[in-house]
Amino acid sequence: MSYRDLTLFERIDESLRSGSGWVVVAWLTSAAVHILLALILSHVSFIGRTDTEPAELSVEMTVLDKPLPELEELINIAFDPIEQPDLGPIVTTEDQPKDIPLEIDFAPSPEELGFVSQTQPDIAQLAIDKSNLLNIITGNTSPASASIGSSFEGRRHRARQKAKEPGVTKKSENAVQAGLRWLAHTQESDGHWDSKKWGARYGHDVADTSLAIMCFLGAGHTSTSAPYGKTVRRALRWITSQMNKDGSLQRAHFFEHGIALAALSEECGMAQHQSGKMSRRYSKAARYLTKYILSQMGKDGGFGQYGPGSDTITTGWQITGLATARLANLEVPNKAIDRLKKYLAKSVNPDGTTGLLYSSGGGPQTWAIGLLCRQLLDYRLDDPNVMRAADRLREVGPNLKDSLYTLFSTQAMYQMGPRYWKDWNEKLRTGLVKGQIRREGNLYGSWDPANSSWGGMSGRVHVTAIYVLSLEIYYRALKPVK
Repeated sequence: MSYRDLTLFERIDESLRSGSGWVVVAWLTSAAVHILLALILSHVSFIGRTDTEPAELSVEMTVLDKPLPELEELINIAFDPIEQPDLGPIVTTEDQPKDIPLEIDFAPSPEELGFVSQTQPDIAQLAIDKSNLLNIITGNTSPASASIGSSFEGRRHRARQKAKEPGVTKKSENAVQAGLRWLAHTQESDGHWDSKKWGARYGHDVADTSLAIMCFLGAGHTSTSAPYGKTVRRALRWITSQMNKDGSLQRAHFFEHGIALAALSEECGMAQHQSGKMSRRYSKAARYLTKYILSQMGKDGGFGQYGPGSDTITTGWQITGLATARLANLEVPNKAIDRLKKYLAKSVNPDGTTGLLYSSGGGPQTWAIGLLCRQLLDYRLDDPNVMRAADRLREVGPNLKDSLYTLFSTQAMYQMGPRYWKDWNEKLRTGLVKGQIRREGNLYGSWDPANSSWGGMSGRVHVTAIYVLSLEIYYRALKPVK
């Protein structure tokens, strides 16, 4: 039998025994090329003739029943009616704001952290008129005399121990601690939290990282305190490393900028309150971010998904960030606050609720956001629109299947005082504690995003952070009006 009469596998075997390895390479290369052509042409027949009879090999293309996960995500994005924002190029050293160091050796001492010295205000002078939660926002009271103590005093250890009066329990505190441990264990090595890794449909790493930072800060853990100081430092460093020259953040949708500003501002405010010193790195990053957010404000004081607009959810996040910045002694012009109030005035309905696009659309989510924003911008709690909105929320009650609503409504109802808070707190606290995963494993201390209407899009980190923040309300929020 001649070499030509051998089958493919017989020829390979013969070549290997004879030492003609190049023949094997030739055959394998030929096979690879032909298979590639088969995939391209969908249906190609390769015919090889021998001296006796033809032998035919047919290759059919397999049609997938559904796209691969990677393709499915691209398809979802491609058919999303909202144009995705241009997130810009990766930041280089030259693009980074020059007075925010790219790398800092985060040692525990204040000097190595780049703190700048400030005079610690007298705590006795920090009390504010309880009929106005934030006189500082309107400029009626100087920043140094109203912001620091009123906002961050409750996060001190002794103050947290006294928080049982408004409704905190041992079970709720254990849930907070379990949530913090889960967040600490799931932080990536560079300091951020990977939202997609934990079930988010789209990546919102800046938002999730900022919310996680606020969870630790809410429980009194700053970048210089044990046991979570390193966790907070790495997360803050990652946030600042995402900053572009104009103050915007890489790979972040616009709404995430307000959350990031709130996180940076809380760190600055707590540092001032606890030691009279503020991190230069974080304060300067917060100022850059503040200027960028204000540059995107619409004429009526509102914000949209990618800048100026009239989206209440996006505007609510920006108001949260800007109000926190003011409370941390970071400059936010009074004119900007006036424009934010202008948007709220245009978005209110006769029943006190707030729409999604100005006064149109919306629902309980935007009602809660509108109410909290009015409280942050110094509307009196006996203002008719504030009272009507609070009454509507009380009718709806807590809804733990909506994490965004839970976060904003809990803060708003807590601010309204015992008349609104007592019954609300019982339902909220019981539901959140019961819903937390407490079985051993890598999910211990988290909440299942499948139980939230936003969970499928936002993921486990997002939902867990929001519920931890909601359970910290007793000591992380401003004191409610009695």
